[in-house]
Amino acid sequence: MASALPMSAAKAAKKDGKSPNLGHRTYYFNRELSWLEFNRRVLEEALDEQAPLLERAKFLSIFASNLDEFFMIRVSGLRRQLEAGTVVAPPDGMTPGEQVAAIHERLTPMLERQTRCWLEDVQPSLREAGIKVLDYGELKSKQRKLLRRHFKSEIYPALTPLAFDPGHPFPHISNLSINLAGRSFPKSTRSSGRCVACSPTSTSTMQSPRLSSPVTPTRPARPATTRACPSAVRGTSTSC
Repeated sequence: MASALPMSAAKAAKKDGKSPNLGHRTYYFNRELSWLEFNRRVLEEALDEQAPLLERAKFLSIFASNLDEFFMIRVSGLRRQLEAGTVVAPPDGMTPGEQVAAIHERLTPMLERQTRCWLEDVQPSLREAGIKVLDYGELKSKQRKLLRRHFKSEIYPALTPLAFDPGHPFPHISNLSINLAGRSFPKSTRSSGRCVACSPTSTSTMQSPRLSSPVTPTRPARPATTRACPSAVRGTSTSC
């Protein structure tokens, strides 16, 4: 937790008839660490076993999305300062390097608690309530066939391989996107029986398209409906 303000120092200064030195680092919280403490309180909402189950799942999601923004904006700013060799510290006195180290130290146990909360508490409780987050291997044969059809009709047409090699720069990777990297071979390689490993190849990346719906039904809607996420390309689905 964040340390308390140094009230004893202020009282000592007052007792000695001196004005407190408000420029001293101990009078200030670090902005980034203070924000992490805010997000800790979000996580504590998810850890509250008295809260409704779906609310707990929502707070786990909020905790994670907050961290996405934190790293994209605040931590990336600290890293830029490190790369630029910035040594000027803010009023709290912590250099960019000290802040990055403190963030790592404070955030690691929070992430461990988040993972345990989801895997050992919230997810099993959701399953008992009839809401199942499944691996692809847990889906039934008909559900897999539906997902394959969905992939071929909705996802595959939107995939655009972007090749990179010494003559082409590495493609831009968008934040919060799912990307695949792979090697492609000429179509004639396999049909001719030639060694695939010895054939000319092209290395490329593909970004998973952002589909309009976060879930895909895997059977007709009824009181117990099974749904699979577009992240089925990653081997997971949601059943509820």
